[in-house]
Amino acid sequence: MKEISKETLKDYKKKFIEILGEKFISQAENYSMQMLKKRFDKSLYPKHPFFYFWHQYNLDILYTASHDILYYSKPVRYLFNILDNLEKIKSLENNNRIIKKILNKSDFYSAVFEAEIAAIYMRNYSVQIIDDSINEKKSPDLCLIDSNSNKIYVECKALQNVKLDLIKVLSNISDQTKTFCKKYKFLAKILIKTKIGFNKKDNNAILCKIRQIIRNKQYGRFVIDTLHVEITIERVFYNIGSVKYQIDSNTEFDNTIKKEIKKASKQLYKNEFNILHLQLPINEGLDFEQYINSHYDNIKKILENDTSNINTLVISDFSCNTINYLNQEIEQIQYFIMPNINAEKNINFDFKYPCTLNCDNILPDIDKSCIKSNITLNIDFTPNYAWGDIPCGTIILNSVSSSAFTQFRIWKSHDNFITFEFVLNGNHEIYKTKNTNIIVPFVRNELNIIIEVENINIYINNKKINLTNI
Repeated sequence: MKEISKETLKDYKKKFIEILGEKFISQAENYSMQMLKKRFDKSLYPKHPFFYFWHQYNLDILYTASHDILYYSKPVRYLFNILDNLEKIKSLENNNRIIKKILNKSDFYSAVFEAEIAAIYMRNYSVQIIDDSINEKKSPDLCLIDSNSNKIYVECKALQNVKLDLIKVLSNISDQTKTFCKKYKFLAKILIKTKIGFNKKDNNAILCKIRQIIRNKQYGRFVIDTLHVEITIERVFYNIGSVKYQIDSNTEFDNTIKKEIKKASKQLYKNEFNILHLQLPINEGLDFEQYINSHYDNIKKILENDTSNINTLVISDFSCNTINYLNQEIEQIQYFIMPNINAEKNINFDFKYPCTLNCDNILPDIDKSCIKSNITLNIDFTPNYAWGDIPCGTIILNSVSSSAFTQFRIWKSHDNFITFEFVLNGNHEIYKTKNTNIIVPFVRNELNIIIEVENINIYINNKKINLTNI
């Protein structure tokens, strides 16, 4: 992350103009100025996703100036991450392809994600941005080349923001519902909640049902399974038609992932080593940890049954990936690596995934059916505070084999447990402990993992950890 002060916050506008062009930034600035004048109406809905982030940037500049203290919000951290990554890939040939995609509203999130992945891989590999204009068929986004000339092709997919897409539909339903309430003088507080399977094309059918309920002056909870919507109507004595809506975080989600995996498989080359990076959509209601744990088996089946040319699927969320805690940069969980055991060929050379953290070792592949395997790792990250005090989401170690068939991660999960996660032969296993004294501050901690057919034993600094299998 860039070093930002209250004096320099607004100075980054010049850098955005330099990379994205004066015309585009001028359009973003005009949108923000209209919003600041509080002349918001539906016609001011941002014509490009970037404009929303730019407006937040202007708000943070004003807040910083008026309070004489640096403030920049999560959307602005995202904006600066975009700038940081675009500056890093500036030296790469064909980087203008990514810039053009960023300027196109429908490609914005995918292009931003592609720039981020390219910048991360540049730490360890020579990265080529593939010029898709020279091929009639769609091609991968990136090519990674190691010091031995081994190549891995990468496709980046950022899923569309289902939540923002549905806001327009539900906003219209909400406005129409208020009109019905006024027409029939219906005193009520109404909550419209979408469920998995909700389809924006059912807009008119939902409005017909709501109108019927209001006309009949009905109160209570109405679940309309055929339309995947739930309506709760509470009687009040002071307000005609107070209407709110709530969007289910998994709406239209799983089918989208399946489509993107199949689409990527067609873009990636046959008989090559291929990695698909998939970013989950911006969705404040999405619990990344819970989603992966609940949907791991389903996504794994899609990957293994529907594709043979994708070696690994790396799923990440939209969050910023580090926080500063007691003057120490802390990595927070935001990704999961899923291997394809049915891939045409396995990665058979040393390959370091960008998610590898605090451990230089590339794990060997381990077959749990073997009688016994023993792994010793040094945890390079030395915390300068007690383990129990660190923020939830902090990763202490993440080590991955080249094929990703074997993975090991220690992190503090959001339920406040210290969590040990394994992937062995593609199978996902989770163990947890409440013991907060297992990592010693200020020293280099040694980790020893003994994997047997029936169980896994973990020792840190020669002390066995009592674990619960989840």
